[in-house]
Amino acid sequence: MCDNGRRRVFVRCMFLAGFFMGNANGQSSQAMTTESPLPWLLITQSTDPMFALRLEEAVGSTVAATLGSVLPYSVIITNTGAVPLVGITVRFALNIDGRTVTRDFFYHSFNQPLHPVVPAGKSRLITPLKTANALAGGAIRVQGSGGVAVLSSPGEVSALHDLASAKELRVSIDLAVGADGRYAGGDAARTLDRLRKQADAYRAMRDECLMRLRRGDTDQSLSDWLEAFAKRVLVHDQQTHSVDRYIAAQKDFASSWLAAIRAGRRLDLEARLTSVTTEAAFPLIMTLKGGLQ
Repeated sequence: MCDNGRRRVFVRCMFLAGFFMGNANGQSSQAMTTESPLPWLLITQSTDPMFALRLEEAVGSTVAATLGSVLPYSVIITNTGAVPLVGITVRFALNIDGRTVTRDFFYHSFNQPLHPVVPAGKSRLITPLKTANALAGGAIRVQGSGGVAVLSSPGEVSALHDLASAKELRVSIDLAVGADGRYAGGDAARTLDRLRKQADAYRAMRDECLMRLRRGDTDQSLSDWLEAFAKRVLVHDQQTHSVDRYIAAQKDFASSWLAAIRAGRRLDLEARLTSVTTEAAFPLIMTLKGGLQ
């Protein structure tokens, strides 16, 4: 075996040994329960003997070592079925002094169905911290190699404190979406509702914008109309306590189309909106249906 190969094996073995010793010393003392809506979608928690091996396979020892402080509260999602998942919501529910605090994480590849978020036969690490998940998914790099520091911001430190003080941690796969649009899960986080609101906002905005363009409204009139949407104040949905996705989507579309009008690309905008129907813009969202088994 070459020197580089021996070094990789050594690092891997040291990481696995350190992880098992850390768990044996009681890094996390609260009870963790897990729930999956599908028998072939497995959840492995940090106390499981298979966790360290699946973790190393999912993210590698370097990233895993960087995320050491959040791993006791994290899970590995393993797709043992034949259906690639292009969307997944994982909910972390913490019991803190009798209060239930939820942290929801939704990841999807709707615009890249050939690159599922959890391919068949593969695993993915999901943590209760947004930055840690970005690092695990390869969206950011570890500091020192041109990347960023993780688990050190005030919000992350506070979240880790909540996790450590929680008496119970329940982790569930709240929604799983297959590449064909079939889904499973209770969707307590109302992810499907937010996705459909985005498509509904596009349909309403597109229809109105095309009507105004085709009847010959002036650029100034179009700009005034779009600017009113672009400047709307974001409000939080009373049911999900998250930003209202309908209003957020309206702001995004209005800002983009307003920029086109101001840049003198009115005809381009009309051509684009004419060709990109709601079904074309959101093909998977428009075909979402239950029945994933």
